[in-house]
Amino acid sequence: MAREARVIGVRGAAALIGVQAVGLAVIGGAVWQAGGRPLSAMISFDGAQVLLGLCIAAVLVAAAAGLQALAPDLSHRLLIDQARAYPFLQEPLGWKALLWFSLCAGIGEEIAFRAGAQTWLSDQLGTLPGVILATAGFAAIHLSRPPIMLIQFVIGLAIALPFAWSGSLLAAIVGHTLYDIWALANLQKHVARHRIESAAKFSEAGSEQP
Repeated sequence: MAREARVIGVRGAAALIGVQAVGLAVIGGAVWQAGGRPLSAMISFDGAQVLLGLCIAAVLVAAAAGLQALAPDLSHRLLIDQARAYPFLQEPLGWKALLWFSLCAGIGEEIAFRAGAQTWLSDQLGTLPGVILATAGFAAIHLSRPPIMLIQFVIGLAIALPFAWSGSLLAAIVGHTLYDIWALANLQKHVARHRIESAAKFSEAGSEQP
């Protein structure tokens, strides 16, 4: 599904990613139940879990912002590569689109890879193998280039480890969703910067011609 989203506009991508989120949630719920757990036990709601989710998002944003500060050119190139892989990300995204994409990813992927894959694999193989294998699947589903996939693996670990410790799916969803909102907004800024720089280079090249 993510591959199809590469070649369509924002509206089409929103529809496809919504369908993907539902599919991932259904699969994750089925795997959760296959482990002998009722769906009613998958998620609960309380302030401590929300606070943990806020902490996860804060750590991820701080780490990403720190990487950009330490290696701005590399970070910019990686973000532009990601946007080129998914052309709809090169279009301006309003706040509704940012929220929709982030919620779909946060809910669908966390149910599938944390409540579903990580929980089942941890039951079968142990906590650490379950975390690593489920996180590898989480990174692979994004169909990114290897350097970006490695970053997504690290992001997945930052969500998977607190989930393994706390068992809180709500914290994973909150952390993932809030980080994605920041990440998409940040990517949009870099895309706009790249567009301006490309236009300036094109203008300079044109002025130099006789």
